[in-house]
Amino acid sequence: MKPGYQVIMQNCYEALKEKNKDKVWTVNSEPWELCGSEVVLLKGYNGGFATKFLRVVSTASVDFKRGDPVRLDNGAVGIVERASKKHFWADINLGQRTKRISWGNLTLDTNSQSAGNPVLAATS
Repeated sequence: MKPGYQVIMQNCYEALKEKNKDKVWTVNSEPWELCGSEVVLLKGYNGGFATKFLRVVSTASVDFKRGDPVRLDNGAVGIVERASKKHFWADINLGQRTKRISWGNLTLDTNSQSAGNPVLAATS
């Protein structure tokens, strides 16, 4: 989870509150450990919020950096070679070739981890 990710609350008491239902929050900090749970700050929410109760809905405002791992929907794995926030694309190095992916097609694969962080997933 990185600053700029847009998330919604799920599977917790706070997610059931009418004011939070389907509300999109913006992650405002790097994660840290608090009382045995990984938490982040959410813009407009007081205190840390456990990441296990957040589902990423958009990474469009995030600066992907060179070397971030990416898994394509066809199973191919690559890394971010370069990205343009201005034009909303990322070039993914797949070893033998490079594929340009629109940021709208990049999400997080929360089932895959690299160095403890979810891997970017892309629809090709």
